[in-house]
Amino acid sequence: MSRLFIATFASEKYQRQLAEVQLQNPDLEAVWRRKIRWVKPERLHMTWVFLGTVSNDLIQPISDMMSNLITNELGREPDKAPMKIIFDKAEVWPDQRKPRQIVLRPSDVDNRILSLARTVRTGLLEFYFDQLQKEEFRSFKPHITLLRVERRQETQKFPRTPGIKLKPSDIVELDDALPVVLNLDKIVLVESHMGKNSSYQVLHEVPMASKR
Repeated sequence: MSRLFIATFASEKYQRQLAEVQLQNPDLEAVWRRKIRWVKPERLHMTWVFLGTVSNDLIQPISDMMSNLITNELGREPDKAPMKIIFDKAEVWPDQRKPRQIVLRPSDVDNRILSLARTVRTGLLEFYFDQLQKEEFRSFKPHITLLRVERRQETQKFPRTPGIKLKPSDIVELDDALPVVLNLDKIVLVESHMGKNSSYQVLHEVPMASKR
C-alpha cells in the first residue's frame, strides 16, 4: 500500500524565500504558546488531490489516467499561455477557534486551473472515493501549507493561556516573502513515506509545457 497525492511543488527560488521566513521566526512558538511544525522548504507544494492509501498495483493505472486527463484537458484549452497561481495572502485553517495550519492562498485563480482541477479530481474519483469521505476540505482550495499547529495540549512549557489567537501577521518577514508564484510547469504523482524519516518520492510526472 502507498500513500499518494498529486501536486505541483514550489520552485527553488520560493523554497529559499520561505526557508528564510522560518529562520526569522525562532520565537513563534513562544508568541503563540503552541507547538508548531514548519513544512520543510523542499516539500512546499500545492495539492491537486489527496488520494490517500492506495494499493500498489493501482499506481500505474493512476499514472496513466492522470497523464490522459491532463493531456486531454490541455488539448481542449484554446488559451496556450503558461498557467500560474499567485499566492499572495496567509490564512489560518480551518479557523481561529481551532487552528491547525497556516496556509498561503491566492486572491484569484485562473479559470483554466479550476477546470483542470475538476477534470483531474473527477477523473480519478474511483481511486480515492473512500478517502474523499474523510477529507476536511472536500472542494479544491489551492493552497500551500506553510506550517502546522499541534493540537492544543496544556504542558509545562505552554500552560493554557486563554485569548491568544494565531495571526499570520505575527510571522516575521512573511509579508516580504509574498507573493509566492507557482508556475504550473508540471504535475506530479507523489508517494508520502510516513514515520521518523518521512519523505516524498515522485512516482510520475506530467510536464505541462510539452502538452501545450
